[in-house]
Amino acid sequence: MKILILDNDKYMLESKETPIVGRHYNLEDAESGTQAQNKAFHALIQEYYITGMSSYIADSLPDFKKQIKKYLGAGLKSWSDYIKKQRRSTMSNLITEMLAAGVNTGKFNEIMEGLENE
Repeated sequence: MKILILDNDKYMLESKETPIVGRHYNLEDAESGTQAQNKAFHALIQEYYITGMSSYIADSLPDFKKQIKKYLGAGLKSWSDYIKKQRRSTMSNLITEMLAAGVNTGKFNEIMEGLENE
C-alpha cells in the first residue's frame, strides 16, 4: 500500500486494496528498505546456509551473512545502512547464486513467491 501526502495535509491512498476500518497500518519510507525486504534477505541467507549448497566456508550463520554481504553486496556494513539500490542488487545477486548452486527447497520457493507478490 502506498500513501501520498499532499500539500494540504490530505492523504491519498494509492493501492490495489482499500484499507479496512479499524485495522492499523504501518507506513514505511519508500526510499529506504522495507520490513519485507529485510525479512526476505535474512530468510534467503538462512535457507542458503542451512542447505549447505554454497561454496563459502563459514562457522556460523552470522559469519556466512558477513561473507554474503562482502562478496555479493555492498560490503561489510549493516544491512540497515544499505540504500535501496544496494539492497536490490544484493538480493538479486544472492538469488542468482542460490539458483546457480541448485537451491530448490520448499522454503526457498516460498520466499521467492512472496517476493513476486510484492
